[in-house]
Amino acid sequence: MLFSQKIIRLLIVSFFLISLCFSLGAEYVFEIKPCILCLYLRYVYVAILIIAGFFYFWPKKWIFLIKLALILAATSLSFYHLGVEQHWWEGPAVCSGESISSSKLQGLTDDEKTQQLLQHFQGKKTAQCNQVNWRIFGVSVTIWNIILLVLLSMGLGFLWGRKKISTE
Repeated sequence: MLFSQKIIRLLIVSFFLISLCFSLGAEYVFEIKPCILCLYLRYVYVAILIIAGFFYFWPKKWIFLIKLALILAATSLSFYHLGVEQHWWEGPAVCSGESISSSKLQGLTDDEKTQQLLQHFQGKKTAQCNQVNWRIFGVSVTIWNIILLVLLSMGLGFLWGRKKISTE
Protein backbone atom coordinates (compact mmCIF):
# COMPACT_ATOMS: atom_id res chain seq x y z
CA MET A 1 0.00 0.00 0.00
CA LEU A 2 1.39 3.39 -1.00
CA PHE A 3 -0.05 5.24 1.99
CA SER A 4 -1.14 3.89 5.35
CA GLN A 5 -4.65 4.49 6.66
CA LYS A 6 -3.42 7.10 9.15
CA ILE A 7 -1.46 8.97 6.45
CA ILE A 8 -4.52 9.18 4.19
CA ARG A 9 -6.63 10.47 7.10
CA LEU A 10 -3.91 12.96 8.04
CA LEU A 11 -3.72 14.21 4.45
CA ILE A 12 -7.48 14.87 4.45
CA VAL A 13 -7.31 16.79 7.74
CA SER A 14 -4.28 18.69 6.40
CA PHE A 15 -6.08 19.60 3.17
CA PHE A 16 -8.90 21.36 5.01
CA LEU A 17 -6.63 22.93 7.61
CA ILE A 18 -4.37 24.34 4.88
CA SER A 19 -7.41 25.56 2.94
CA LEU A 20 -8.71 27.44 5.99
CA CYS A 21 -5.28 28.90 6.73
CA PHE A 22 -4.96 29.93 3.08
CA SER A 23 -8.30 31.75 3.09
CA LEU A 24 -7.63 33.42 6.45
CA GLY A 25 -4.17 34.45 5.26
CA ALA A 26 -5.65 35.97 2.12
CA GLU A 27 -8.11 37.92 4.23
CA TYR A 28 -5.84 39.13 7.01
CA VAL A 29 -2.43 39.30 5.30
CA PHE A 30 -3.40 40.35 1.78
CA GLU A 31 -6.66 42.07 2.77
CA ILE A 32 -8.76 40.13 0.26
CA LYS A 33 -12.20 40.35 1.83
CA PRO A 34 -14.44 37.29 1.52
CA CYS A 35 -18.05 37.45 0.43
CA ILE A 36 -20.80 35.89 2.50
CA LEU A 37 -20.71 32.66 0.45
CA CYS A 38 -16.99 32.35 1.16
CA LEU A 39 -17.71 32.76 4.86
CA TYR A 40 -20.42 30.08 4.71
CA LEU A 41 -17.92 27.76 3.02
CA ARG A 42 -15.49 28.34 5.87
CA TYR A 43 -18.12 27.11 8.32
CA VAL A 44 -18.54 23.94 6.27
CA TYR A 45 -14.74 23.50 6.18
CA VAL A 46 -14.56 23.81 9.97
CA ALA A 47 -17.27 21.15 10.29
CA ILE A 48 -15.35 18.90 7.87
CA LEU A 49 -12.18 19.45 9.87
CA ILE A 50 -13.90 18.44 13.09
CA ILE A 51 -15.47 15.34 11.52
CA ALA A 52 -12.19 14.42 9.78
CA GLY A 53 -10.45 14.75 13.14
CA PHE A 54 -12.93 12.32 14.67
CA PHE A 55 -12.49 9.97 11.72
CA TYR A 56 -8.71 10.10 12.14
CA PHE A 57 -9.02 8.55 15.60
CA TRP A 58 -12.28 6.59 15.17
CA PRO A 59 -12.60 5.37 11.56
CA LYS A 60 -16.26 4.42 11.59
CA LYS A 61 -18.38 4.18 8.46
CA TRP A 62 -21.01 6.67 9.68
CA ILE A 63 -18.31 9.28 10.44
CA PHE A 64 -16.84 8.75 6.97
CA LEU A 65 -20.28 9.20 5.39
CA ILE A 66 -20.88 12.43 7.34
CA LYS A 67 -17.50 13.72 6.19
CA LEU A 68 -18.25 12.76 2.60
CA ALA A 69 -21.68 14.46 2.79
CA LEU A 70 -20.04 17.65 4.12
CA ILE A 71 -17.46 17.56 1.33
CA LEU A 72 -20.29 17.23 -1.20
CA ALA A 73 -22.11 20.13 0.52
CA ALA A 74 -18.94 22.24 0.23
CA THR A 75 -18.67 21.31 -3.45
CA SER A 76 -22.32 22.25 -4.03
CA LEU A 77 -21.91 25.58 -2.23
CA SER A 78 -18.78 26.29 -4.27
CA PHE A 79 -20.61 25.46 -7.50
CA TYR A 80 -23.47 27.75 -6.46
CA HIS A 81 -20.91 30.48 -5.76
CA LEU A 82 -19.38 29.93 -9.20
CA GLY A 83 -22.81 30.37 -10.77
CA VAL A 84 -23.27 33.65 -8.91
CA GLU A 85 -19.77 34.82 -9.95
CA GLN A 86 -20.41 33.95 -13.59
CA HIS A 87 -23.92 35.51 -13.50
CA TRP A 88 -25.59 32.18 -14.37
CA TRP A 89 -28.04 32.92 -11.55
CA GLU A 90 -28.59 35.56 -8.93
CA GLY A 91 -27.12 35.14 -5.47
CA PRO A 92 -28.67 35.97 -2.12
CA ALA A 93 -29.48 39.61 -1.41
CA VAL A 94 -26.56 39.94 1.02
CA CYS A 95 -24.18 39.27 -1.89
CA SER A 96 -24.96 42.51 -3.70
CA GLY A 97 -22.81 44.74 -1.50
CA GLU A 98 -25.27 47.61 -1.92
CA SER A 99 -26.36 50.00 0.82
CA ILE A 100 -28.83 48.78 3.40
CA SER A 101 -32.50 49.66 3.55
CA SER A 102 -35.53 48.03 5.09
CA SER A 103 -36.72 46.88 1.67
CA LYS A 104 -33.39 45.12 1.16
CA LEU A 105 -33.78 43.26 4.43
CA GLN A 106 -37.15 41.84 3.41
CA GLY A 107 -37.00 38.21 2.44
CA LEU A 108 -33.70 37.57 4.22
CA THR A 109 -33.26 35.01 6.93
CA ASP A 110 -32.57 36.30 10.43
CA ASP A 111 -28.91 35.29 10.08
CA GLU A 112 -28.57 37.18 6.81
CA LYS A 113 -30.27 40.26 8.31
CA THR A 114 -27.98 40.15 11.33
CA GLN A 115 -24.88 39.78 9.15
CA GLN A 116 -25.97 42.59 6.84
CA LEU A 117 -26.77 44.96 9.71
CA LEU A 118 -23.60 44.18 11.63
CA GLN A 119 -21.46 44.87 8.59
CA HIS A 120 -23.35 48.06 7.84
CA PHE A 121 -23.00 49.41 11.38
CA GLN A 122 -19.36 48.40 11.63
CA GLY A 123 -18.66 50.21 8.39
CA LYS A 124 -17.39 47.05 6.74
CA LYS A 125 -18.15 46.56 3.10
CA THR A 126 -18.78 42.98 2.16
CA ALA A 127 -17.20 41.61 -0.96
CA GLN A 128 -19.71 41.04 -3.69
CA CYS A 129 -20.38 37.38 -4.46
CA ASN A 130 -21.07 38.12 -8.12
CA GLN A 131 -17.57 39.48 -8.74
CA VAL A 132 -14.32 37.57 -8.79
CA ASN A 133 -12.15 39.30 -6.21
CA TRP A 134 -9.36 36.75 -6.02
CA ARG A 135 -7.62 34.91 -8.84
CA ILE A 136 -4.71 32.49 -8.85
CA PHE A 137 -2.99 32.10 -12.23
CA GLY A 138 -5.90 34.03 -13.75
CA VAL A 139 -8.52 31.58 -12.48
CA SER A 140 -11.09 32.35 -9.79
CA VAL A 141 -10.33 30.77 -6.43
CA THR A 142 -13.89 29.45 -6.50
CA ILE A 143 -13.02 27.35 -9.55
CA TRP A 144 -9.81 26.12 -7.90
CA ASN A 145 -11.85 25.18 -4.85
CA ILE A 146 -14.35 23.20 -6.93
CA ILE A 147 -11.55 21.37 -8.76
CA LEU A 148 -9.81 20.41 -5.52
CA LEU A 149 -13.03 19.31 -3.82
CA VAL A 150 -14.08 17.20 -6.81
CA LEU A 151 -10.64 15.57 -6.98
CA LEU A 152 -10.73 14.91 -3.23
CA SER A 153 -14.22 13.40 -3.47
CA MET A 154 -13.20 11.20 -6.38
CA GLY A 155 -10.05 10.13 -4.55
CA LEU A 156 -11.99 9.26 -1.41
CA GLY A 157 -14.55 7.34 -3.42
CA PHE A 158 -11.81 5.46 -5.27
CA LEU A 159 -9.94 4.60 -2.08
CA TRP A 160 -13.11 3.52 -0.31
CA GLY A 161 -14.19 1.44 -3.31
CA ARG A 162 -10.83 -0.31 -3.34
CA LYS A 163 -11.04 -0.89 0.43
CA LYS A 164 -8.01 1.36 1.00
CA ILE A 165 -9.95 3.37 3.58
CA SER A 166 -11.03 1.32 6.51
CA THR A 167 -14.45 2.23 7.89
CA GLU A 168 -14.99 -0.68 10.28
